Amino acid sequence: MVGTFPPLLQNESVKPNRRKADTRDLPDVPVDRRLVKPTQRLSKLPAPAIQRLERNQDGDKEKLGWVYHVVKGFLSSTEEQPNKDLLKEAIYHALSLELDAKYQVQGSDVDLLDHHFSQKDDVLLGKETGLPSKTPGELTYREKATRITANRKAFKEGKYFHIFNPNDESISSERMVVNVLSQQDAMLLLKDILKGWESEVTNWSGHVVVAKVLGVSPKGKGDRDNHLKYDKVVIYYKSAHRETILEHVKAVLPEDKRVSALPAFYRIAGKGIGIGKERTDNVSFTEGNAIALTNWVLEEGWESLKQGMSMKEFVSQGLEKVLDQL
Repeated sequence: MVGTFPPLLQNESVKPNRRKADTRDLPDVPVDRRLVKPTQRLSKLPAPAIQRLERNQDGDKEKLGWVYHVVKGFLSSTEEQPNKDLLKEAIYHALSLELDAKYQVQGSDVDLLDHHFSQKDDVLLGKETGLPSKTPGELTYREKATRITANRKAFKEGKYFHIFNPNDESISSERMVVNVLSQQDAMLLLKDILKGWESEVTNWSGHVVVAKVLGVSPKGKGDRDNHLKYDKVVIYYKSAHRETILEHVKAVLPEDKRVSALPAFYRIAGKGIGIGKERTDNVSFTEGNAIALTNWVLEEGWESLKQGMSMKEFVSQGLEKVLDQL
């Protein structure tokens, strides 16, 4: 089948080294509590350099190995270049989907939302009033995601359920992704953020611009039933507030509630916590990386692949192309 996922690393002379990919023993980034306090706004502090956080290089190379097999799947069916959008989607899945995800779900999706988010919360999440007069193409991303029925429907379909800071509509410069064991724990983190937004006292959640949690896995999708996105929770914020948010995420979700695996090319801030710089071209972090790889494959790599480019060479060149545009 063309572009199937997950690609299998079979009969390959070069395989990604898995020994260092597990970050469970990686120490959490220390926070100087004399400088960072939950109730203190940090807008005057300089943004900490994201470059000081390490990447999971072996994990990134492993995922590029999966991309190699995805592309070879297209090549095996035809020597003609594949449809660009189909190739990009397949590459995106290889970079972002976790094999055999251990995302525990307790109760039905509707019960989970109703338990954690009341009608009072829905006022913060957004009202339908005035929005139906716009066509879908006229709605902003914020308006689409905050339409109550649409937001809950997305969660039920295995997509993201969003919450938006009612007091901050600024553009975030960074994102924090968290891979958690339980949907219940993911909801607790969002509820903690929402509780802070409702408080009259400024706390850490005041620095969160947007947050979202992954819904249940869509049913009836065959092999993809257990292939969920690594980033079960995503938090958007200004980079200057990273340490404050990171400290509280670790407090709400300690290491035993997190899973080490992360999407490709994120920097590691602790077990199961990745940091990525927001892009300025209106695409997501992973989509931008998928676009870079797709363009490289179609513009430069296709002929080399037809002539037998090895996985090792593909991974090396692909890694260079992605890092050049981050």
